[in-house]
Amino acid sequence: MKILLSILMAKLVYARRQFLLALEQVKLKDPSQIGEGKILEFMLGEFQRKGINFTGTFLELGGNSAYDLSTSWYLEKKLGYRGVTVEPIPTFSDEYKKFRKKTTLVQKAVISSSSKEQTTSFYRCNNSFLSTLDHEEADRYMKMGYIFEKVVVETVYLEQLMGLLGVRIDILILDIESAELQLELLSDLKLNIFQTLMPCIICVETLDYSRQSSNLRHAYDSILSDQYHFMAGTYLNSFYVHDSITCELL
Repeated sequence: MKILLSILMAKLVYARRQFLLALEQVKLKDPSQIGEGKILEFMLGEFQRKGINFTGTFLELGGNSAYDLSTSWYLEKKLGYRGVTVEPIPTFSDEYKKFRKKTTLVQKAVISSSSKEQTTSFYRCNNSFLSTLDHEEADRYMKMGYIFEKVVVETVYLEQLMGLLGVRIDILILDIESAELQLELLSDLKLNIFQTLMPCIICVETLDYSRQSSNLRHAYDSILSDQYHFMAGTYLNSFYVHDSITCELL
């Protein structure tokens, strides 16, 4: 009886979520962590008023859910953007297919070009937002009581992803649960991508939970400062704008 009740409850929760995500008013909501979607909307709007043209594209590394805490949801639904989201957790694919028609989901793990592995270990957490490629990060969360499952996933490199949309990408969203890997990927970006194809805006999570909630913006500034300037930030994320976009918002 308990098993049957559990199955019925799971189906009810699933049906209710499907209904909510299909609502018109949900399409206009910004479910990102601290309003990152609306910050990007403001930045893009101001740049466009200054005469800067955009391609309406994004690349998101570490997308997780199609909706929950998603920055790209608002870009797609409210601003009409199309893009690519990289997320190896397979349970999210159904919602991406149903509710993210302009987003191509790549179910692989993005890794540094210094690695030549075609597969890698991925530590999937019962709280999906804590899933990570970093075993030390997974070990730290396991000590807090979280449950992780080690799985093997296929890999992809940043330079392979950058060409999927066929144009210069407006926004690179970087939210992988590993500050070390994020910094490596930004280094790859500078080494392997032509200057004219560099993303116009980079939104990157700069709060490193593995270091007692330390903000590592200085590390990101150091890597990006020769091509990007810091424009805005929340407690969690920082926004960098490419130097080819020279106008000021103020």
